[in-house]
Amino acid sequence: MRNHEAKNIIMQAYLEKIPIGQSAAIYVKELNMPQFDAPLHFHPEYEIMMALKSRGVRFVGDNVSDYQEGDLVFLGPNLPHYWHKSADGMYGETPVHAIVIQFSEALIGQSQLEMVEFSAIKTLFERSVYGLKFSTETFMRVNGKIRKMLHANGFERVICLFEILHELASADDWQSLATHGYKPTLNHADNDRIEKIYRYILDNYRGAIELEEAASLINMNKSAFCHFFKKRTRKNFAQFVNETRIGHAAKMLIETSKNISEICYESGFNNLSNFNRRFKEIKKMSPAEYRRLYNKENIAPKQNFIKADGLKVTP
Repeated sequence: MRNHEAKNIIMQAYLEKIPIGQSAAIYVKELNMPQFDAPLHFHPEYEIMMALKSRGVRFVGDNVSDYQEGDLVFLGPNLPHYWHKSADGMYGETPVHAIVIQFSEALIGQSQLEMVEFSAIKTLFERSVYGLKFSTETFMRVNGKIRKMLHANGFERVICLFEILHELASADDWQSLATHGYKPTLNHADNDRIEKIYRYILDNYRGAIELEEAASLINMNKSAFCHFFKKRTRKNFAQFVNETRIGHAAKMLIETSKNISEICYESGFNNLSNFNRRFKEIKKMSPAEYRRLYNKENIAPKQNFIKADGLKVTP
């Protein structure tokens, strides 16, 4: 799935307190729930996130991307992030299934990272400050090891984590998520207001989104709201809404056989010419070109990948 970046977005994020005790350095949890329940947040721990069943939109730093089953992401400390499950189509009723591994920087000290044996992992950690997404191939290699973490204890869990980090450090199919000029703003002011606007756009982009209604959610007039939103996101409200809609349209162009006119209206646009214009502004190509390019790059037959432990992933 192609990413659609929203450069320089600065959302206020919540600090998450990871339940790692003073005598432990690794926390592992399996998510089985209707939706991801965490708002935009950050924490000082590293995080490995593996989505087994879910698709929607992923926010990491200033990057906004589609994600789906088989999504594998490695995040560095204090990098704001948020997963929003899609509510459309057959996946709307499917619960989220994901595994999250979080571990303290204290697990591998700086002195160890300077040793030659840890040089690849040191590079991995340095890259992770912007967030890293790995391909399906790496997902398949680490899937069993990440699942094993759910049942491992003590030193076995440490060994398992090091095996996963070794695989990620050895992979060459990664891509950075946040832009390299991104610097998160980690104060806690205005969290609730940003979160309300954020959810309003994600929940309503297929229909009418009114500036007045968005402003009323946080008890502001239109002028104050526009100033507030531009200051916090470095984008005007209409621009952010259009990027969200075009991201949804791009997803449909890849995943469905619906014609462009249908996709236009299902993405919240009222006329085809405006849709085509906005799509080209954001994606630098027309919707038809985007679909042709994706089909050309994915000409190999689509087939399920079967892992030995039984996980079936459709890329």
